[in-house]
Amino acid sequence: PWDITRISGGSSGGASASVAAGITPFAQGSDGGGSIRIPASLCGNFGIKPTTGRIPTTTQGVIKTLPQFTFSAISPVSRTVKDSALFLQSVSGPSPHDPNCIKTQIPNLLRHLDDGINHYKIAWSPNLGSALVDKQVADSTEVAAKSFQSFGAEVDLVPFAINNESLFRCFSTIMYTMMYQGMGNTWKKYGAKMKPWLQTRFEYGSKVTGKDFVLAMEEMETWKNIIDSLFETYDLLLTPTISVPAFKCGKWPTKINSVEINAFSVSQNAGFYHFSYPFNMSGNPVASIPCGFSSEGLPIGLQIVGKRGDELSVLKASRAFEKSHPWSKFIPPISIETMSK
Repeated sequence: PWDITRISGGSSGGASASVAAGITPFAQGSDGGGSIRIPASLCGNFGIKPTTGRIPTTTQGVIKTLPQFTFSAISPVSRTVKDSALFLQSVSGPSPHDPNCIKTQIPNLLRHLDDGINHYKIAWSPNLGSALVDKQVADSTEVAAKSFQSFGAEVDLVPFAINNESLFRCFSTIMYTMMYQGMGNTWKKYGAKMKPWLQTRFEYGSKVTGKDFVLAMEEMETWKNIIDSLFETYDLLLTPTISVPAFKCGKWPTKINSVEINAFSVSQNAGFYHFSYPFNMSGNPVASIPCGFSSEGLPIGLQIVGKRGDELSVLKASRAFEKSHPWSKFIPPISIETMSK
C-alpha cells in the first residue's frame, strides 16, 4: 500500500498489505523461507516466525514431509509487537494432536514484553556472510542495529564464514524435493499451466538424488552448529530482513549497487533474500521490525533472531525498538485511514 506498482512480498503478501492498510489489525500466515518476514519488511509491519514446533499443527498440509524437514511455521504479522505477542500467546503450547511440537508452555509474553534488554549481548551482521545489500537498506539497518546500545545492550559486529549461494542451494535441494514429493502428481498433471519459475522448482526437486539430499542435510546441520555456537556468546542476532526495498511488480532485481546478482538459476529471488531462509533451516525464532524508509518512501526492515525457544527475547528487543521508533504512526498512502478522509 506504500506504492501499488510495487510488490508486497510473499508468500503472505496479501496478509501483510491488509495489515499495513489498516484493513485488519493482524493476520495469520506461514513462514517457510521468509514468507511472513519479507512481506512485513516490505510493507512496514512487524512479523515474527516462532521457533519450529512452538505452534502445534494437526495436519502436515499440502506438502507432506517428515517433521525434521519442516521449515514452515504458522506466524503472525501485525502493526504492533503486542498484537503479535498476543497471537503467539493464544495459539502456542503442547498439543496431543502434534507429537512434534514443543512440550513446554511458552512464557507469559505480555507480562514481560516491556522488561527491556539491558545487559543483552547482541551480534550484528550486515551481510550474513557475503550477501549483497542495497546501500539504503545497509545504511538504515546499521543505524538501527547500533541504536540497541541505547537500550543498555552491547552490540558487536560479527563475521560469518558462510557461502550464501551454497547455503541457498542446500535450502532449495531440501525444499524443492519436499515440494515434488508432496505435489509432484499435480505438477505432472498441470505443469504446462504453471508459471515457468514454478515449473523449474518442481523439475529441480524431481532430479534430486539420495546423495544430493544427504549432502544438503549435512550442510544444514553445519549451519545449525554455526548458529548454536553464536548463541553461546550472544543473546540475539541482528541482520537486514531482505537486501532490497520493494521493487516493481514483475521486475525482479538483477543488480544490487550496480553489482550483478549471482542468482541460483532455479530461483529468481535467490540473490536478494539470503537473510530469511537460513533461520527456517535452523529453527530459530526471528522477527522483522520496521527500521526506516528508502528515498522513495519504501519501508525497510531489520531482522532480530533469538535462541531456539526464546521468542520472549526477540519480542522484548522488538518492543524496545518500537517504543523508541514508533512505526505505527506512519500510514501508507493507500489505507483505510487515508481513504476515509
